[in-house]
Amino acid sequence: TQERISPSTRRIRGAGDVCMYLVEGTEKVALIDTGYGVGDLKGYTETLTDKPLVVLITHGHLDHVGGAGQFEQVYMSHADIALAQEHSDLEKRKQAICHGDAQACATVTPADFIPPFTGEFLPLQDGQMFDLGGVTLKLLALRGHTNGIMTVLNVQDRTIMFGDACGVGVLLC
Repeated sequence: TQERISPSTRRIRGAGDVCMYLVEGTEKVALIDTGYGVGDLKGYTETLTDKPLVVLITHGHLDHVGGAGQFEQVYMSHADIALAQEHSDLEKRKQAICHGDAQACATVTPADFIPPFTGEFLPLQDGQMFDLGGVTLKLLALRGHTNGIMTVLNVQDRTIMFGDACGVGVLLC
C-alpha cells in the first residue's frame, strides 16, 4: 500500500510492515530503500510514475536492501556493502518477516522473494545531492545504527527519512 505524505513524497508499506519512500521531482524519481525484497516493487513503482528512477539505500540491513536486486542503478554507502551482502540471504529475510509479521509469514513463499542485488553499489556520501527536478535530496551521514547509514533530507519539503537512524527501538551495532 502507499500513501502521500507530502506533495513530492509517497510512503510505500511492504511485507513485514517496512516503509519505503518514493520521492518525485519533475524529471526523476528516487526510491528510498527497497524493503525485504518481497514481490514486484519495481513493477509497483512503475504504476505510480514513468519517470527515470534512482534507488537510494539508507543502510545495509535486510529490510532496507532486500529488494535492490530488481534495480540497476542502486546507491548505498560503501561502508555497508559487507553488511548488505550478509543480509541478502533468502533464509534470513524470510525469518525476519516471520518474526515481525505473522500474516506475511503465512503467505510469503520463497518464490516471492527478489534475488539479491548482484551489481555494484554506486557510492553514497555525506553531503551528496540528487536533483530530481524541483526536488533536491541531500544525503546526511548519521552513523550509529550501522557504519554507513545515511538519512535523506528532502530540502524543499524540509522532511527527512531516517531509515532507522532515529526512532523507537533503534539498535546500535
